[in-house]
Amino acid sequence: MASAQIRLFALTIAINDYQHINKLNGAVVDADEFENYLRSYLGVPPERIISIRDSSATRDAILGAIKNLAHNSSIQKDDPILIFFAGHGGRALKPLGLDWDHWMPLESKIELICPVDMGDPGVGGQCGIPDRSVAALLDRISDEKGNNITLIFDCCHSGGINRSFSLHESDAQPRICDFTPAIEPACDMAIWGPRLSSARISSAFAGFENRGRSSHVLLAACRRDELAWEKEGRGLFTRRLISLLREVDIARTDYASLIYKMGDISRGVIQGQTQTPICDGLHINRRLFSSEVVPGHRSLISGHIDNGNFILRAGAAHGVAIGDSVDIYAENHALRDKIATLVVSEITASFSMLTLCGEIDGSCIIPEHFYGKALARPDRDVLSVYCSEEATLKVLVMPLFPNYKISSFETAGIYLTHEIDSADLIVAMTSSGIIYNMQLKAACIGDLRPQVAPRTIPVKSAQLLDVLLSALEFKRHLNREGEVGSKDEEALLDLHFHRLKPIGNGRFKDSLIPSGPNLLNNKVTTLELPNTGTETCKDGPFGITVFNKTRVPLYPYLFAFEGSDLSITPWYLPPFGQGGANVGAPLAPSSQMHFGFGESGCPPWGFRLDPTTQSDVTIFKLFVTSAPSDFSSVAQESPLSPRNGTSRKAQAYVTDVFPDVWGSVTAMIVQERAVREA
Repeated sequence: MASAQIRLFALTIAINDYQHINKLNGAVVDADEFENYLRSYLGVPPERIISIRDSSATRDAILGAIKNLAHNSSIQKDDPILIFFAGHGGRALKPLGLDWDHWMPLESKIELICPVDMGDPGVGGQCGIPDRSVAALLDRISDEKGNNITLIFDCCHSGGINRSFSLHESDAQPRICDFTPAIEPACDMAIWGPRLSSARISSAFAGFENRGRSSHVLLAACRRDELAWEKEGRGLFTRRLISLLREVDIARTDYASLIYKMGDISRGVIQGQTQTPICDGLHINRRLFSSEVVPGHRSLISGHIDNGNFILRAGAAHGVAIGDSVDIYAENHALRDKIATLVVSEITASFSMLTLCGEIDGSCIIPEHFYGKALARPDRDVLSVYCSEEATLKVLVMPLFPNYKISSFETAGIYLTHEIDSADLIVAMTSSGIIYNMQLKAACIGDLRPQVAPRTIPVKSAQLLDVLLSALEFKRHLNREGEVGSKDEEALLDLHFHRLKPIGNGRFKDSLIPSGPNLLNNKVTTLELPNTGTETCKDGPFGITVFNKTRVPLYPYLFAFEGSDLSITPWYLPPFGQGGANVGAPLAPSSQMHFGFGESGCPPWGFRLDPTTQSDVTIFKLFVTSAPSDFSSVAQESPLSPRNGTSRKAQAYVTDVFPDVWGSVTAMIVQERAVREA
């Protein structure tokens, strides 16, 4: 589907004719075809596309071209930037030395992309380009040009060339090199080492997955433990990616749904092999090549048809229950009419099986990959609202019901109460606007009742019903408890909250470590933010460590709940593969995982109080499941102050030796303005 011209800048790199390692056949054609798509479908002019091919794609040239994107005066802030690489990938042992001690790769191996001159230094070869170097350059681009960056890799980093596989197709080969030279400890220190600018402090971890998850979105050809294949002169991943990009409407398609629709690209093509394209990054629910979120997709969950069964990638962990109704859509937004309404008939922690509710119009066809919106259950999902001017509230809100297909407050799960002490949300009418104050009774611990900063919007604002519905979702997700996180079993999942500091007095800007003990006491901590008078108070950076004390590998989903603006911000969502395929559980049994530093790729967290606010509350909630699931629907932008680009919105039931479980754990961070000394 052709699209109007967009202001995109692209760097495409492809190598077939390697100087010192095994050659490829289809990488250059892949890059050329991708450029053709950019020009013919997106209207990108040739002067905005930089092409590097074969002999020109040396190590220095690739690093220089990526580095120059940060300094290109033609690229304006938040212009979409795309980096495409087709060629060999590989892995190498992590270099020894203090400068690499904090870099934490899987199996002590770093991931690489292979330039044309990579090879044995004894015969003039260069080393590969490590993930750490690429990560540092992407951070610089993001600092200068914004985080509207798409990284596409058609290569593999599994190191699996030594595993046993046999091929009957002579023209099929994996895109992984047969020799990887060692990486010297000082390699690219000028890139990732000391920096003169006051650049962000990002977390230190290894691998292209998870790396700098806030700086870019990654589309990769395969998982770490798979190979990226080419056959008949083309890469399987790029061929399918371009075909799909030509089919979709990029104004209505986000990265997550694009990868989800790719299907099994290796089925029937490479015998005995699987290749699972993956998508990773904090902004995977932005529309393609844009910093904007696909409109209207909040609360929509991906699903698919498997052997005639309708499978929704949400289960008990998401608050779904047997008997719930689910509206079905063909795309991940609610701008078009629904196809049908299905009912949950079977459920696990991470998935639901849906059945038909009545007859479907013969002209309506549910696609293989669909999206569902679980409808609220007024008997279970309830928000109690107190407003002293109840009649005025009704006059303002009820005319909005038809736009939301709501017949009454009660059918939406909203109940107006005359008892202020029992209310979940307190609404006050004033001459300057409507003041909202979210109560966190269920989340409070003991006698602690921290003050959530109230928010005000204009009296005639169309946001009124949005605020009420967002508060309902906020309460529903915050109060939900799981099996592992229940009081009897909460010791199996623990969460620590740390203040962070740079390693080596800030010498290496990609490195943070905990400073001091766990700040949580009975899951709560209070921070006194420095008070300098009327200025905004700030404190940070902070990070979280999660301890998995079970014998089950877990998928973690970490969110920040802000009671003052009703936003639910995803801090970490695991990478996922095409069709929702399993990409490996990040939180191994009897292990720990770090957020804000270390291997997750999450940026550190910070807090601020504006000049008019004395205190506020942030609650971190971690969901975990034993099977991959879709938690993007939990996220929501603030209905009071929407923040562009922050909203985020599997195969059939996973049969495994591990139990089907889910759980949750929370931590409350109270922020208070310190008393200013006279």
